[in-house]
Amino acid sequence: MLKNNPYKVNFDMDVLRQVVFQNIALHLKYDLPSFRIHSIFAYQKNAGDRRDEYDYTPFDIQSAVGDNVLHNFSQEFRLVSTNDSSLQWTAGVFLYHNKTSQNDNFIAGKDISLVDPTAIPNTRSDMLETIQKGIALYGQATYTLNDKVSFTGGLRLDYEKNTVDIERTYNIAAFPPSGFVDAAEFTSFSPKGTIGYNISNEIFAFGSIARGYKPGGINQFITDKEKAKFNPEQSLNYEIGLKSTILNNTLKLNLTGFYTSYTGQQIFTLLDLSTFAFGIDNIGESRIFGLEFEGKAAISKGLSLGMNLGYLNAKVSKYNEVIVNPSDGTVILEDRSGKTLPVSPEFNGNINVNFVQPLSKKINLESSLDYNYQSDIYFDIPNNSLQPSYGLLNGRLGITSQTMDLFIWAKNLTNEAYYGYGYGVGTFNAAAFALPRTFGANITLKF
Repeated sequence: MLKNNPYKVNFDMDVLRQVVFQNIALHLKYDLPSFRIHSIFAYQKNAGDRRDEYDYTPFDIQSAVGDNVLHNFSQEFRLVSTNDSSLQWTAGVFLYHNKTSQNDNFIAGKDISLVDPTAIPNTRSDMLETIQKGIALYGQATYTLNDKVSFTGGLRLDYEKNTVDIERTYNIAAFPPSGFVDAAEFTSFSPKGTIGYNISNEIFAFGSIARGYKPGGINQFITDKEKAKFNPEQSLNYEIGLKSTILNNTLKLNLTGFYTSYTGQQIFTLLDLSTFAFGIDNIGESRIFGLEFEGKAAISKGLSLGMNLGYLNAKVSKYNEVIVNPSDGTVILEDRSGKTLPVSPEFNGNINVNFVQPLSKKINLESSLDYNYQSDIYFDIPNNSLQPSYGLLNGRLGITSQTMDLFIWAKNLTNEAYYGYGYGVGTFNAAAFALPRTFGANITLKF
């Protein structure tokens, strides 16, 4: 445990993560008599290099080095009504094409027998190409019945195709070359319905029900093709709430309650202990319910106070996790029903103070201070890897204008030591500390 000296690296190698981002976007609008046409094109290129330590120990067990290039194209055409009718609507189509080329070397080091007594030190080289392409058709309309009641309905049709091509080689003859080419297609129809009621000019109540969907895919780092695919995640979401703006628009108070049931919820986890292959897996069933409160008050000219509070109860309803003993290959099923979902704090909150002082007609001085809190979270389904509750204090100070924003900022001012990521497998738990007190500056130019 390095809690007393959390930023002393306990690795057997230096880690590296370097990424260069390039983004281009073009947004065109054209007005017709009763609606507006939007065309939104975007392109993103990410090129990265990495060197990762997987076992979080000073032993040479598992590590990786690699590089990748991502090309992401998207195009959206959206139609939005602009008349004064009681029926307001939005409709559109969204298309995307993502291509990733990746080269990785996964190294089972000389100490791999500490995890798997039967394992042989080796280097596995993967040349990987993945393509994700899809299309979504969507539409939503709101009908205002009178000054009190409104109805909203929406539909979305999604189609996605994933293709993976992996060429896999090893540096020792004991493991012959392998790899696979595979593809998966996913389609979903997602409806949504909402009813809104104006209790008064200051208070609005609403209730909604919606079907959620996240497509499945193919894990890239697992060696067994038959286990590489994971299924779509589906959810049914219920929400009810109140929104209010009172005291001459100086106080905003919102309260929302929600319940979500999941089938096949996707989690990022360790899929294969013998190869330390991480990826996405589906758990059987889970459910989440909770409350969210949001408040914002204008204390005086330029001074505002904000607060957010949340309660979350997130549990696994049905999931039998497959556990494989790497020493003898025996398989057992562990019932995870009742376990808390990963990264799901029971309580969380935020309080922030923001102050804006005009320095001239075009330049403002802006400062803010915020405190964020979350209760205990687990990083894994078995609930072995725990991050105790903690709070972070952040602040920033700068100037804003019509052409430029310049800010200096500080995060984690109290230098809180906490885990930003972790996982647990059996009795083996690993975690990495998040950033300590950090300072920086941002400049934004506006055209």
